[in-house]
Amino acid sequence: GEFLSLAYTYLIEPGHIAMERFIQAASENPAKLLGQACGTLRPGMRADLVLFDPKASRVAAHSEGAAKGPWAQTQLKGRVVCAWVGGERIKNFSGD
Repeated sequence: GEFLSLAYTYLIEPGHIAMERFIQAASENPAKLLGQACGTLRPGMRADLVLFDPKASRVAAHSEGAAKGPWAQTQLKGRVVCAWVGGERIKNFSGD
């Protein structure tokens, strides 16, 4: 969830890139490069996705990679709420 929160805080929310373009760049394009039939939501496709709340905020936790770098203890905008892999819910995120 940290990657998406960082991207939302520093790229999407300030208007440097649209959310739709970011999603394409972060999921659809890498899947195409790797020859994977995924990265988009369509009937019959593998459903790997996250539910992201852009109105939530969080602080980069010490256990996360960014907390050890220049974003340590930075207030980030947005948070991943839940994740699914292959259509199965794998994790609920209730807090940092």
